[in-house]
Amino acid sequence: TFGNAATDVNIFTGTLNASTTALFTSGLTTYGASVFNENSDDIDLRIESDGETDMFFVDASRNAVGIASTTPTETFSVDGDAWLASAATTTVTVRSTGSSQGGCIQLEGANDTMYRLYVGSAGTLTTEAGTCQ
Repeated sequence: TFGNAATDVNIFTGTLNASTTALFTSGLTTYGASVFNENSDDIDLRIESDGETDMFFVDASRNAVGIASTTPTETFSVDGDAWLASAATTTVTVRSTGSSQGGCIQLEGANDTMYRLYVGSAGTLTTEAGTCQ
């Protein structure tokens, strides 16, 4: 502990190492690269928003990122709606590197029925009940 947290402004140059917890009560500003979990330990990272405790969550043991979720089931999981927009053409790419069939979008209906949308090898768009393989 150093200084008076209510009145002092401390400027650091170099590296600040905290072995347990570093508490910043009025914000943290960095002017360079910031690395969290440099040792690749099983230490999660969580960022809160005004109304969501787990707005951004990195699950170190799963190597996964969750938006509004502490239990991401895939590399990137969003628990809620997503909006994609662009000033030009909005493009979403689904690419499969391990299959000759290409990408597949899987949708789950309210009744737990699974649907898949994919482009077949002949270039035809197919929608049918079932899961992506």
